[in-house]
Amino acid sequence: TGGGQGGVLLWKEAITPTGQVASQSSSTPHPTPFRTPTPPSIGGQREREAKEGDPLRPMAMAPPRLLRGLIAPMSPADWLPCHLQLLASSASLLHRWWLPSLARLRCPSCSDGFKLFLVLLLFSAALAEVRFVASASMAPTLRPGDRAVAEKVTYMFRKPSAGDIVFFRVPAALQNCGINKDVVFIKRVVATPGDFIEVRQGQLIVNGVAQNEHYTAPHGGSYMMEAMRLPEDHVFVMGDNRNNSCDSRAWGPLPISNIVGRHIMSFTRSSLQ
Repeated sequence: TGGGQGGVLLWKEAITPTGQVASQSSSTPHPTPFRTPTPPSIGGQREREAKEGDPLRPMAMAPPRLLRGLIAPMSPADWLPCHLQLLASSASLLHRWWLPSLARLRCPSCSDGFKLFLVLLLFSAALAEVRFVASASMAPTLRPGDRAVAEKVTYMFRKPSAGDIVFFRVPAALQNCGINKDVVFIKRVVATPGDFIEVRQGQLIVNGVAQNEHYTAPHGGSYMMEAMRLPEDHVFVMGDNRNNSCDSRAWGPLPISNIVGRHIMSFTRSSLQ
């Protein structure tokens, strides 16, 4: 307690058991007394927080309303690495589109594994393609109306071999005859770069050895072709139906760069019905 001419007021405070501040004063009141507050007890602070709540807590728990409409919902695939996102998208497309189509595919003689294999081949045009056989030049191996499947991966790692059935764009000699450059032929490779090839009385001879061509159609005609050596990066192709095929005998060796794929399988339309 105390007082003076200056009107100084001294406060005497005490903390009650409930956390309330009790004050007593003496002397003449001052218009604006100086008060040194005493920190409230910890218990009192917790009681006020329980009653009033923390005004900053809701802001920390949820984004502002203005941002809620700007944050688009994301699927789990959006958080994957790029290559896994592509895989997830492809799997989703396969599930929604290809599998229902596969279920409608009827082939009593085909297993489910074969159907799935066929669908996967068709699914990626970068790895395989299906071509319609329009002529009998490859009979009896391929007949008119067959669907032939060619894969495009093998020749990325090796060159064509003798006996391969290949799909190729027409060479320049046929383009000069008016055939569209986008037309694709199907023939069999019978000789590779550096080989000597000739035909005597209808018999194919490669490097002096007569070839056993069990896959060819019967051909009664006898024809001759002078011996020639194949240049680098060229192959010699012929149709299995030798009497009905426009092949290297007519327009010369085929550049390997014209080959677009290797035949791996064929099927008829009736086998899918």
